[in-house]
Amino acid sequence: MNQQESVAEKPMKVRDVAAYLGVSGGWVRNHITKKKPMIPHTRIGRVVRFYKPELEAFLAKYGVRDEAA
Repeated sequence: MNQQESVAEKPMKVRDVAAYLGVSGGWVRNHITKKKPMIPHTRIGRVVRFYKPELEAFLAKYGVRDEAA
């Protein structure tokens, strides 16, 4: 495994996901606890982490592209 592959598989934090999706950290937290659609995540105790392949699948299913841009 090279360094680029290990970085791609590194778990993301809430702030990383917020930046990746272009939303606030509060939006991300809401969508892992109570709002639909639920963002796929992994919870270990109080620690929440996300994996990029799961986020990409989430975007493929729920994402909407602005065709006007």
